[in-house]
Amino acid sequence: MRGDILEIANELRLITDTQLFWDRIGTELKKYGITSFLYSAAASRYEVEDRGLMASLIIKNNYSQKYFDEFGEDTFLIDDLTAVRALHDATPIIWHDESNWDDATPMQLAHAHAETEIGFGVGVTIPTVAIAPGHIGGIGLCAGDLTTSEFNSMWEAQSNRIMHILSYLDFGMRQTHLPKIIGLSKREKEVLSWLAGGLRPDQIADRLGIGYRTVDKYINSAKSKLHATTRDNAVAKALIFNVIQP
Repeated sequence: MRGDILEIANELRLITDTQLFWDRIGTELKKYGITSFLYSAAASRYEVEDRGLMASLIIKNNYSQKYFDEFGEDTFLIDDLTAVRALHDATPIIWHDESNWDDATPMQLAHAHAETEIGFGVGVTIPTVAIAPGHIGGIGLCAGDLTTSEFNSMWEAQSNRIMHILSYLDFGMRQTHLPKIIGLSKREKEVLSWLAGGLRPDQIADRLGIGYRTVDKYINSAKSKLHATTRDNAVAKALIFNVIQP
């Protein structure tokens, strides 16, 4: 297995196109009955606790449109108990394990029931810290075509291999692909880099030969793309997500 896994890792490192990288991961996961998956990354646990999941996470997924029709493009994680637990737990959370729901709120139980109704009842959420210590976020794997017993048998036999694949997913996303998903322009990166170096906006305006208001526009657009609340928060998140270098 080790040789095969290393081949996959080496192949993934060479993929610079984000969608091709994502599709390659999906091809591997399909071998184990995974029909769709979601990746999320946070800059810090504190930020998520302070602002909530949807306002803090950078997310990519290939969930079906019916999922978002059911829960909303901007709200789908709000009552997702496994997503909340992924920020605090260090072990995989099996969606259909009834013990996971002992302390669920009525809204979380309703959310889980609705997920089951549309084919998202069988699967697992992997806290990112389980595959990359220090990284905050989670990866949801939906096995919509498997029964609970089929999934349990698959997971018992293949979880170690799947966790290796997910570690490559997280590494590639944080090193190469999250910056592309966030999508800062060259000038936005330049302004944040100067801020990280200690310059004030007026000094950056002088350095770049542009107006102060233009610098402020770049800062605000970067804040929006990074889901940041302040200028300093934007700089910190850009550094954490490898959008700019120290």
